[in-house]
Amino acid sequence: MRTAAKTVLVAVSLASAVWAGGVKPRVSLELLTRPGLPLMASQQWFKVLTDLGVSGLQIHAGGPRDEVAITQQGSKASPEYRVVGILAADNSLYLPGGKFSLTDSGRLRKWLDELGDQGAAGVTEKRSAFGLIARQLEQVNADLKKPVGFSTKGMSGVKAVSQVAARLDFPLVLDEEAKRELTGVKVAEELSGISSGTALAVMLRPAGLVLEPVRPQGGELQYRVGKAQADHQAWPVGWKPEAKAVKVLPDLFEFLNVEIKDTPVSEALEAIEGRLKIPFLFDHNALALYGIDPTQVQADVPSKRLTYTQILNKVLMQAKLKYELRLDEADKPFLWITTVKPVPQEQGGIGGYGLEWRAQRGRDNFWRGIMRFVRRRRA
Repeated sequence: MRTAAKTVLVAVSLASAVWAGGVKPRVSLELLTRPGLPLMASQQWFKVLTDLGVSGLQIHAGGPRDEVAITQQGSKASPEYRVVGILAADNSLYLPGGKFSLTDSGRLRKWLDELGDQGAAGVTEKRSAFGLIARQLEQVNADLKKPVGFSTKGMSGVKAVSQVAARLDFPLVLDEEAKRELTGVKVAEELSGISSGTALAVMLRPAGLVLEPVRPQGGELQYRVGKAQADHQAWPVGWKPEAKAVKVLPDLFEFLNVEIKDTPVSEALEAIEGRLKIPFLFDHNALALYGIDPTQVQADVPSKRLTYTQILNKVLMQAKLKYELRLDEADKPFLWITTVKPVPQEQGGIGGYGLEWRAQRGRDNFWRGIMRFVRRRRA
């Protein structure tokens, strides 16, 4: 494979970016031409690329075995990238991860920016959730699987979120508006032992806030807290397990003799939660929307031998509720208690699977694919 003869600085116009290393990486660009390239093509590409700020560009004939490539040199703190591209007979420019025409100056600028910002992975790897590349999503999941190590029930939302954030590897950005929204919120559940990602999603929901992992261009990974938006990705309250429920939580299918008379749904659920020894987390947004208070609804289950899942279904249905078995980032199971009636789109999708799940098969498959990938990488 041919490589560039010298290192050339690619001066990409991105004055507003703040780069993690403080200095934009150096990039050298060498274009190799294939037989049959139109006569004026080299001059045309030279103009397009120099107009983008590329200086010292090399364009010359290549051999039949030449391939596109990116080679990283320099140190981790101050990397340099040597790029080999191909100018094909159809006057298309082939670079690692992309094919460009003469009219694709915008896409080319973005490609150069991504290369300088995230290296070869930034231009060759497919983006996944939140616009992150695979390695970044894996880092986020590993960070958010850390368990909450303190009692949360009754804490102020701001204090609880701040304490969880203090143990994370990446900073959590909580602006003044988000702080105001959280000020009057108390954490209703005991989230000690729950993974940080799921716990944060639960804490933020009553304030209409969501968690989003982001990586600003030229910066480092961080968690942004913002207002829930109907068509915006947000970190979910747990994940649907890929395995069948009987494999994930066999105790749900254990038979027992049961009789419940004139007992508040909340008390019945508390008793079952103690027996199953897993957390029950409530979708307070959905319950508030439909005016459902489990403490004010009486549950009755005639004397019979039933499984826990049958008991739960009977008790919850009397309050127009249902449960969903989910896993936190550390694959620990919990039950998500939400409303049978889905939340309308115009209400922001907060309820059921909420704005982060969408309760749509395509959305479910998307998140299943993401978690399948993360677990495969973890293994």
